[in-house]
Amino acid sequence: MAELHGKVPEGDPDEIGPNVEKLEFIGMELMIACGFQDLTGQRINKVVNSLHYIEERLQKMIEIWNIEHGTADQHAMTFAKDDDRKDKDLLSGPQAEEEALGQDDIDALFD
Repeated sequence: MAELHGKVPEGDPDEIGPNVEKLEFIGMELMIACGFQDLTGQRINKVVNSLHYIEERLQKMIEIWNIEHGTADQHAMTFAKDDDRKDKDLLSGPQAEEEALGQDDIDALFD
């Protein structure tokens, strides 16, 4: 952009100086935006590559253990065999009213 300033005639008879400065500003904004997009793209690529890595490893584990699709025991996945709590069936549902925390208990956590 310095070259563009050098081409403005002395005295700026056409008053293009402010336009050149505006072009410089817009150009700089574009460069900053492109740099930000590049950094964002790099971060997204790292996350995607990490997910691909994890997916590959999980697939290898499935192959090694000879697990077939759809053979998992849903009940065993939800309730561990050694879980002897009387309310284990409520872990994903409502609490018993006498055991539930009150609003005062919740508020006390934030004090």
